[in-house]
Amino acid sequence: MKLSKHENNKIKFFELTFNELIGLLKLQVPIEVHLLTEEKLIIERKDDYGIFYLKNGRKYEFEDFMVKLRADGLKYILISIADFKTAEPLIINLDKTDKKKIGSASHINYWDNIFNITYKPESNGASNKVFYFEENNTFLFFDKNGPNLKTETKTSTFLDLIGK
Repeated sequence: MKLSKHENNKIKFFELTFNELIGLLKLQVPIEVHLLTEEKLIIERKDDYGIFYLKNGRKYEFEDFMVKLRADGLKYILISIADFKTAEPLIINLDKTDKKKIGSASHINYWDNIFNITYKPESNGASNKVFYFEENNTFLFFDKNGPNLKTETKTSTFLDLIGK
């Protein structure tokens, strides 16, 4: 992954690995995706089901968005400097993530020393989220049985959970 400062207080991401591309697309911040066709797609948010909501009112399932990227070609991605600074600990580690684990997530995020990965809700509608609190090495996850807190685990970092 290469980065450069771009106009309008944004960071430009280019020459991405597949894992970095998936991770940036699933990051729960607004992003601009610039295609080789000169089309610009602004993803405002992602929901828990993996749907991307674009500024122009369109929405894409992740797989359909990837088909569009393959067909039109990715030029670069822009993220605001503020969002980059907030999520930097996650962004700089995207190349160390497992593509199946990150690919199956609806979205990922990082803020205030907390990593978050959200998967599609359970069939009964129950939340399916994992939070990792760096400061005290604690996992909070939600599954079909409700919330669970794990303080003593073999996993010592968020990357142990989603890494290669």
